[in-house]
Amino acid sequence: MVLPETKREEEFLIMAEYVEEGYLGCFIVFYYGSFAALLGNAEPVVWEEELRETVWHELRHHLESLAGVDDLGREELEELTRYREGKTSLYSPA
Repeated sequence: MVLPETKREEEFLIMAEYVEEGYLGCFIVFYYGSFAALLGNAEPVVWEEELRETVWHELRHHLESLAGVDDLGREELEELTRYREGKTSLYSPA
């Protein structure tokens, strides 16, 4: 599903999210506005690469869900913790 809006959590743009919902099943939501906010007038090849990385990322969430694990979710939380502790930087356009 592609929605036109921009989604943010704190200072971070949310490009897409994997949703596990009992009634509708599992699906991925892409936020066009988030891509536009991040990429603006970038060349199509840049958009393509960002979309490809995002699709693979969300598919990994899906496959891990099917396998009953959440390694990627854990990796994301660890990366966010390191960022908040000042031990790493994340690209986060304002």
